[in-house]
Amino acid sequence: MVTQMLLCEQEWTVQKVRSHYQNKLNTVRKILDLYQDKVERKNADWERRVAVSDLHESVHLSLRYIWLVRLQLLHLPPLLSENQTFKQTLLFMFESSISLVGGHILQTEESKH
Repeated sequence: MVTQMLLCEQEWTVQKVRSHYQNKLNTVRKILDLYQDKVERKNADWERRVAVSDLHESVHLSLRYIWLVRLQLLHLPPLLSENQTFKQTLLFMFESSISLVGGHILQTEESKH
């Protein structure tokens, strides 16, 4: 009878200890899940920032190219300048491209903030 009581107490103690450490383990798992979610959100945010930065850089390069071509169009050789409608059409196309790129730059700037 005494040995049975000791066994019951031991089992009770083992269950209490097991339950205690299981609760600790569950708490650590919850904290780890929360931390993992936070890391994933930060990674997604940084990936978005890098993508916007790369896009912004390519837009700036495109804009620079468009401006160079526009400058070349403004100073066309005299032979081509005789055809004013052609020159004006090209200038209009490039100016509309510039305004599109400028609008895109403003959108990317706003999305950064």
